[in-house]
Amino acid sequence: MRIFDIQHFSLHDGPGIRSVVFMKGCPIRCQWCHNPESQESAKEMFFWSNKCLNCGLCTDVCPVKAHTFHKKQHRFNRSLCVLCGKCTHFCPEHALEIVGYDITASEIMSRLVPQKLFYFESNGGVTFSGGEPFAQADELAKILAMCKQERIHTAIETSGFTTEQNLKFVVDSVDLVLFDIKAIDLVSHKQFTGYENKGILLNIERLFSIYYGEVWIRIPVIPEFNDKESEMRRIAYWIADNLMSHRNARLTKVELLPFHNVGESKYEALGRKYLYKHVEPPVKEVLEKYSSIFKEAGIPL
Repeated sequence: MRIFDIQHFSLHDGPGIRSVVFMKGCPIRCQWCHNPESQESAKEMFFWSNKCLNCGLCTDVCPVKAHTFHKKQHRFNRSLCVLCGKCTHFCPEHALEIVGYDITASEIMSRLVPQKLFYFESNGGVTFSGGEPFAQADELAKILAMCKQERIHTAIETSGFTTEQNLKFVVDSVDLVLFDIKAIDLVSHKQFTGYENKGILLNIERLFSIYYGEVWIRIPVIPEFNDKESEMRRIAYWIADNLMSHRNARLTKVELLPFHNVGESKYEALGRKYLYKHVEPPVKEVLEKYSSIFKEAGIPL
């Protein structure tokens, strides 16, 4: 399995105190993504220019001369970098960092099992996030089975962009599915994520047909995308019409997740352009209005 982080003591990715395993690789490209390092399945290099001392040690050890200096300014040529990691070991301020590493299911369990007391005392557990966990379905199924043996509560946070086969293969071992619905409008969904949402909406209907666990639906509220009353109303009544009545799964919560730009610095560190640089998050009054729409539709918040 390839991941980029494991964070303990999370309180925002499911019930109780949780560990979150961030898996690397995602098939869609949300323009506002706050974890851009999760998108590519390949390992990548963070270059935190604000930490760089311009000491030049990286140029001495780089075998492919990906690091150069021009007028005492550090320049990093990503196209040359082979991710050998030598520069990261010599950088005194950790301005260079490889993101993404391979780890076995057993190694992950060795980091989760010592946290079991916190899980049990708080009704918490482990959440597999990303990226897109279903992109590594085989490894995911393996570690979910190991968590089940340890009686650790499991959750998956998913965009829903996967195959029907992967969905059926994995969900029987999961206690909670955190499923994103970003939009009902097909055109805007494709414009802002790169892909249509027909398969995603079909997958959540499939999930409610085959799954007997708990589901939380998460809706990111994104300016210039779905941050408008008409789209929130479409989402609310689509959920009410398609998921609330005749399925097996239990929809116990819908969360509105307001846009934030805390991931902005990561784009620069990856050498990418951040499209939401000057976008402000939705205000409290707007979120309250959207909440009232979902309550009006009979949906639990």
